[in-house]
Amino acid sequence: MQFNQLPIATKPSDGRLTAAEREQILVTWNNTADYPIPDRCIHEYIEEQVLKTPDAIALISTDEDGTIHQLTYSELNSKSNQLAHYLSHRLELLQVSSETTKTTPIVAVCVERSPEMVIAFLAILKAGAAHLSLDPLEPDQRRAYKLEDSNAVFLLTQDSLFDSIVPENLAIGTLCLDRDWPTISLAPSIGPTENLPTLNNAQSLAYVIYTSGSTGNPKGVMIRHQGLSNHSFGIRNLFKLKPDDRALQFSSMSFDIIIEEIYPTLISGAALVLRSATINSSITQFISFINTHHITILNLPTAFWHELVIGMTTLNLSLAPTLRLVITGGEKASKRLYQQWCERVRPEVRWINSYGPTEATVSATMYEPAAEGFEWDQPEIPIGRPNSNVQIYILDQAHNPVPVGVSGELYIGGAGVGAGYINRPEQTAEKFIPNPFSNCANDRLYSTGDIVRYRPDGAIEFVGRQDFQVKIRGFRVELGEIEQALESHPHIQQAIVIAVEGSSGEKNLAAYYILRSALSIDDLRAFIRTQVPDYMVPMFFTSMDVFPLTTNGKVDRAALPQPKNNIKLNTSNFVAPSTSVEIQLVEIWERFFGNSNISITDNIFDLGAYSLLILRMMAELELTFKKALPINILFEAPTIQKLAPILDSSGPIIDRPKAILFLEKGNKAPIFCIPGARNNLLFVHNLIKHWGDRDHPIYGMQEPL
Repeated sequence: MQFNQLPIATKPSDGRLTAAEREQILVTWNNTADYPIPDRCIHEYIEEQVLKTPDAIALISTDEDGTIHQLTYSELNSKSNQLAHYLSHRLELLQVSSETTKTTPIVAVCVERSPEMVIAFLAILKAGAAHLSLDPLEPDQRRAYKLEDSNAVFLLTQDSLFDSIVPENLAIGTLCLDRDWPTISLAPSIGPTENLPTLNNAQSLAYVIYTSGSTGNPKGVMIRHQGLSNHSFGIRNLFKLKPDDRALQFSSMSFDIIIEEIYPTLISGAALVLRSATINSSITQFISFINTHHITILNLPTAFWHELVIGMTTLNLSLAPTLRLVITGGEKASKRLYQQWCERVRPEVRWINSYGPTEATVSATMYEPAAEGFEWDQPEIPIGRPNSNVQIYILDQAHNPVPVGVSGELYIGGAGVGAGYINRPEQTAEKFIPNPFSNCANDRLYSTGDIVRYRPDGAIEFVGRQDFQVKIRGFRVELGEIEQALESHPHIQQAIVIAVEGSSGEKNLAAYYILRSALSIDDLRAFIRTQVPDYMVPMFFTSMDVFPLTTNGKVDRAALPQPKNNIKLNTSNFVAPSTSVEIQLVEIWERFFGNSNISITDNIFDLGAYSLLILRMMAELELTFKKALPINILFEAPTIQKLAPILDSSGPIIDRPKAILFLEKGNKAPIFCIPGARNNLLFVHNLIKHWGDRDHPIYGMQEPL
């Protein structure tokens, strides 16, 4: 078990850099000014694009029944203007507009992926406010914390989410976009659709996105319009975005890649295609969606891209001929899987590896192996070179630049550096330090905590982390935040969380804890799900009497035992496989879950299945049994006992029931669950465990194919 607690150079440069080397590292490799730093707000540039291409398609979305909706640039602008006029009026009534307070008010958005999400983002900016993303997938408590911590003054949401978002004691303006806005927008006084006067400038706040925090609570990163506009133009140029492009909007609201998907697309006159609810149910479904919508650009979390490559290789699938560019980011890209990608995908399809923290406006560096002449004997795929108007410094602990090939901490400067953490002046001062290489007193460098080094050609290689921050499925996770959440349980005395690497290179979280009193793993897992998002819920839970210690008395994380999948069902009623199909499925289950002696009555979701694992399992099942499978087959038949007869039947597996029975007991009115914001029915399994009234049958509604 290895951890990326890597030392950086501790000595000053003390003459190790010649004048020429210093010039190369600090100046030449940081000469990234491809264009002047933008001096206006991002929505002003989008309004200019509206004038150029009013009738071009700006936004494409798909209903659950497959109906496709489109908005032109003119329609998108008119709708966002209409909402902006209303929002501006409400902010004035609250006396919190930027004109009255001289600061940028924050307006929260919590909606499922829809055209209203994009309309709300634009309307907030046009109204002189900054938008705060609240992911519908997050626990209620976490969303409530963000609302209070950010001092948000207004909330745009939808009816189904309203009651679970707003704390009772929080005074905040609200509008349900699906319930109230359609009626309000018909009122004559709310009708204007023309652009509003610009209330902010390039230094005004544009958005706030929260990241995992080491103090136990997430912290809000503030990004200015200057950083957002600069990043959008840089991405437009690097991706060579054109009006005939179709970019997929794949990211969740809590992941700042959504910023990179939306704004560069809209300043370029291209079309933004919102992913459907079923797109990530299987690799087959994903590729079908890409082909159907003639997608040209994919910007994917590295973890999902890994699954895409594995699925394409397993099922011998190909991507649409329209696809021309794929960008990955969020964690280290596998060189082995990139090699498989190159063997399967047309060489004309560009592939870019991106890197960047939220604090520096989404992405700070990029690397395109084909353009850089990447050789397969290189140990890793570099994270590249700085983007436009971004500066990169690799420094020792005395903030001196280190020579080429020597590891140091990566610091980011330039137009994309954020304004700090909201309401956290001490953490802001610690992470956003004065730029020692600038003559401007206000210039800041963001201290990433990432350890990197320069290659001789100037490309940057990622080495590791110097703390306990990790990336899990593309999300930045502070292990300390999960530890504090676990320790908030009254039965937990102390908790340690680490990231462990699986056989396929994916990272999962493992929790170790010392109990005050008896507590089952199922109860602990249910508790932690109410405290943190799903991607922060550990897969492995290990109870210990005492933690191993180092010689200086600290917990020796490297000496913790190798975690095992300790989720086990039906231990007293084990049922062995009896048919060839059941035997095959048991072998697949044991390989995926790292568990031996799996009963054919064990439920995969209680064994620890999560969305990316389901993707891989679907590909394996389709390959093994040579059948196209419905997207929710594993929800309908989550045990080997139920799945085997379906797979063993002759002919294609079609016409599956739309309503999946999860809980059969009871003679009261049935409860029907729909995927909603979660895009799948994973949540139903936790619902059943904690459902008090067992007299209601519970069904899950399967999405249409």
